[in-house]
Amino acid sequence: MSDNKLPSSQAPSSDDSSKFDRRKMIQDNWRQARFISNATLGFIISLFLAIVASIGSIYFGKIPETSIPPASQLTFNFIKVLLVFQKHNNDRLDRLTKELKDKD
Repeated sequence: MSDNKLPSSQAPSSDDSSKFDRRKMIQDNWRQARFISNATLGFIISLFLAIVASIGSIYFGKIPETSIPPASQLTFNFIKVLLVFQKHNNDRLDRLTKELKDKD
């Protein structure tokens, strides 16, 4: 039977293990940040398409003109929140990048 343990000269040190854990944590944060970034971009694109569709509906008389101000205000507030969220996400990515460069 072979033993699955590494010889003490080949065993990973605690420093290597902490570096691996740190890298794994940073990679996971990058993955989450990319997902958030893509989701925010998708929401902004879909809101833009909704605005274009509503303009077309108004042009063809499908919806009343009085619904424009509330709907546009709600849409722009939602986009504003998404952009602020995206800014925080980018700041977090910048911090992670700086930490990664400092550690290496």
